[in-house]
Amino acid sequence: MNRVLIFLAAALLTVACTPFKGDPSVAFKNNNALMPEVSYALKDSLQSWIEFWPSTSGVSVRKSSPKKSISQKTTLLNLLPDREYRYQIVAIGTDGDTLRSREFGFKTGMMPEAIYQVRKDKIDSTQFSGHILLRRYYGTGADVLMNSKGEIVWYNLYDTAVRRPITYTPKGTFLSIYDSAIIRENDLYGNVKLNLDLEKLGQPERFHHEVLYDAQENIISLGVDSAKRDLRRWGGEKDQYLRADGIVRMDKTGKILWKWNLLEKFNPDPRKDSVNIKDVWGHANAMVIDKDGNYLVSFRDFSQVWKINSATGEVMWRLGKGGDFNMPVEAHFLRQHSINWTKNGDLIMFDNGERKVRSESRILVLRLDQKNKKASVVNLISLPRGYASYRMCSAQKLSDDRFLVCVTRKDATVMIVDNQARILWKAVCNYSSYRAEMLENPFPF
Repeated sequence: MNRVLIFLAAALLTVACTPFKGDPSVAFKNNNALMPEVSYALKDSLQSWIEFWPSTSGVSVRKSSPKKSISQKTTLLNLLPDREYRYQIVAIGTDGDTLRSREFGFKTGMMPEAIYQVRKDKIDSTQFSGHILLRRYYGTGADVLMNSKGEIVWYNLYDTAVRRPITYTPKGTFLSIYDSAIIRENDLYGNVKLNLDLEKLGQPERFHHEVLYDAQENIISLGVDSAKRDLRRWGGEKDQYLRADGIVRMDKTGKILWKWNLLEKFNPDPRKDSVNIKDVWGHANAMVIDKDGNYLVSFRDFSQVWKINSATGEVMWRLGKGGDFNMPVEAHFLRQHSINWTKNGDLIMFDNGERKVRSESRILVLRLDQKNKKASVVNLISLPRGYASYRMCSAQKLSDDRFLVCVTRKDATVMIVDNQARILWKAVCNYSSYRAEMLENPFPF
C-alpha cells in the first residue's frame, strides 16, 4: 500500500511540475506535404523548441529555432516525403532546468505529382553540403530544393504556370515573377512577403528572364518596350513596331523609378544585325549588379554582355566578339545564359554555343580588368557533346575545381563537374528548369 501511495505521489508531482499544457497537434501548412506545423501550449512563457528525427534512427536529431511564449506554432523544414518522424518539445524551466515532453510522431505526405521526379544517375553526397534550387516554370509551377543525395526536401507549389526567373535573396526569401505582371516574394515557410500585381496598378510593364533586389531593395527586372522602325531589311515594313529588351527599376509599390531600353539610343544595323522581327530584339536573358551599382546585361542575340550605367543609361562597355575588351579568341562566347559573379569577383556564364558555329556548350569564367578593358580566361570547360544545349542552362562556380551545371532541354540535367568536365554528381529531373543555384545553408535548422 505504501509503495502505491509513493508512486501516485510521484506521478502527481511530475504532472504538477510539467510546463506543457496538453498534447501538441500537427497540421500541414498550406497543405504542403513537407511542412508539418506543430502547435503546442505551455503553462508559462518559457523558452522552448522542438527536437525531431527520423523514426528509423535516433541519431540525426535536429532542433528548431528557440522561441519564448506561452502558445507556439513551429513549422519543421528539410524533411523527406512519406516518412515517419518522432519529436519532443523541450523547454527551459523557470529554475533553468531542461524539461522534455514525452515523444510524439507525425508522417509527411506524398509528393504532389506536379513536383519533379528525380532520376539519380550518379550520386556522391560528399560532393556538396548545400541545397540546389530549381524551378518548374510551366504546367503547374513549383520551386524545389534538392539535397546532396538527390532528394527533394522542400517545395513551393503554385496554382498555375510561372515565369522562368527566381532569385534567392540575401534575406533568405525567393523573389520571382509569378506571371509577366505579378512579382511575388515568398519565404521558406510559404508565406507571401510581397505580391505586386502590376496589372491592377495600371502598370503596363511586363517582365521576363530576371528579377532581383538592389542594395536599396528596389526591384530590378528585364522588360520589353517597342518603337516604330524601318524593318524592310529584315522582311518587315517601313514603319513597323519593333520590340526590344530593356531594364526597369521600381519600388515595392510598383512605382517606376527608372527605365532603359535598347531602342532609346540604338537602331538595328542592316550591315551586321540579324533581327527576327517576330521576336524581341536583343533577347536579354540575364542581369547582375556590379559592385559599383551599375548593371550587366546578357544579350543572347548579340553574344555580348553590356555594362549599363544605372543612373544615365550610358552603355559603359560591351564584352564579347566585336566588343570593347581585348580578350583571347577562344573566350568569345555564343548565345550565352546565366551570367553571374563568382566568389572571387570573376564573371561566369553558361556559354551555350551554336549548332553551325560551335556545337559544344561550355562553362566560361572571365576575369575582367574594366579599367584597361582586358578579359582573361580563368576557366574554360567544354562539356561533353551530349550535354550541349542551345537555349537556357546555367553554371555556378562552387570552388576552384567544382562547378554546378544545369543543362536544360526537355528535362533538367543537374551536374557537378570538375575542371576537366568529369561528372562527379548527376541527377535528371523530368521537367526543365531555367537555372539551378546552389544555396549553401537555406534552412534555419
